[in-house]
Amino acid sequence: MKNTTFTKQQFFVLWLINPFISALMLLRNMKGVSSMGPYLLISFFFGFSFVMAPNSGADSTRYAQELKQLYDSKVSFDAYFSQIYSEESSKLDIYQPLLTWLVSQFTGNYQWLFGIYAIVFGFFWFKAIRMARSLLPDRLSLFFVLLILLFAFINPIWSINGVRMWTAVGIFFYGLLLLHFMNNKKGYVFVVLPIFVHFSLVLALALYLVYRLLPTKNFLLLYGIYVLTFFIGEMDLGVIRTYFKLLPGFVQSRQSYLGDEYAEG
Repeated sequence: MKNTTFTKQQFFVLWLINPFISALMLLRNMKGVSSMGPYLLISFFFGFSFVMAPNSGADSTRYAQELKQLYDSKVSFDAYFSQIYSEESSKLDIYQPLLTWLVSQFTGNYQWLFGIYAIVFGFFWFKAIRMARSLLPDRLSLFFVLLILLFAFINPIWSINGVRMWTAVGIFFYGLLLLHFMNNKKGYVFVVLPIFVHFSLVLALALYLVYRLLPTKNFLLLYGIYVLTFFIGEMDLGVIRTYFKLLPGFVQSRQSYLGDEYAEG
């Protein structure tokens, strides 16, 4: 397929006719397409077409059921959020509950919810891929094609099955790319934002800030610390659980993460 130029209107028409062909054309011409619109259309189609097994126990099934319940019950904003952020609740994140409630005001169809999930995920996913592509030659060898595919599949768009964790990871990673490859200080916004998508990213943020504050960046030492993390299952989590009880009640809802079986896993 030769590189071709196209307008947003032309791409939209092709997307309506055949999203797969439009995706191939877009990926082929990625370096010459600056607008995010075509990428978001492809993302939306993927999310809208997302299929889940009703009784699989996957996170996506739970989000779909939550959407349907909210749509049927017409719970108000105040009632919903006062309930999910009570001390008895296990919720700590904002992104998924807020977006689910907003969509429930219009429909109980999970396809629309996952279409919007995919738009958000795809925005950061394609932004990262485009950034990587901009650093490569115009004409890609097989090696570079495989390299960029590997890069893209580290956290691919079908990870919206676990939308909270993997969207948060995608945003955080995009922030790191901005900071370290583009020298763009806006990246700090995107390394903080993920904690509102999945609270566990606060650990990644803390580690990153420690890294930035280190007086010297000895990569051999840092790699050694990384290797040591594989032995976290051997830690005495009882001591950590003792101090964990001093935290606010809504944070203690995550104490299950400090269980011995969970740590070993």
